[in-house]
Amino acid sequence: MRGNKFRNFKRFLWSYLALMTIMLCGSIALSSCDKLKSVRPVGETPDSVFVAKYVEAIVNPTFSSVQELKLLQSRLVEEYSIDETFRAMPEEVLTNVATVCLKKDPLATKKDIVSEYLSNRAVYDNLPEKAESSLHNNPNEATESPTAMEEQQKPVGQVSYRYVIDTINGKPVKVCIKEERTYDDQ
Repeated sequence: MRGNKFRNFKRFLWSYLALMTIMLCGSIALSSCDKLKSVRPVGETPDSVFVAKYVEAIVNPTFSSVQELKLLQSRLVEEYSIDETFRAMPEEVLTNVATVCLKKDPLATKKDIVSEYLSNRAVYDNLPEKAESSLHNNPNEATESPTAMEEQQKPVGQVSYRYVIDTINGKPVKVCIKEERTYDDQ
């Protein structure tokens, strides 16, 4: 019986010590927060200080070696090159490249689009442009269909595209070739 009382007392003592330790840690945490509030200027929160320091570090970085400086310069040159290439892409080409990138991955970055364009530049620059009239046709609008006589006068052809490897400036490049065949050729 005496053993049970001693075990219960040990449990109570450990619970009491754990509770006191937690309360001590909590009071230290709360009192340290009060000291920060009294020193901090009005309207300034820890988040705003952190953000201001982070932005300052990005705008005006510090360097401890020449290697770090060279890495920053190469990164800035690469970012500038990506931005300039992205801006210079014609709208039709941008649409084609973005379509390909989004089919590969549902989320595409500017760097992904520029990389895809540069790796297949000859292909994208040589793709035929879509006919403007087909983009603006209203499906409910009646269109004139050719008569039987007009159809006989114009041979209906077949258009196909194929890719070939060509050399441009000594480098192999994939090029899109458009082939048109009329019924007279077949």
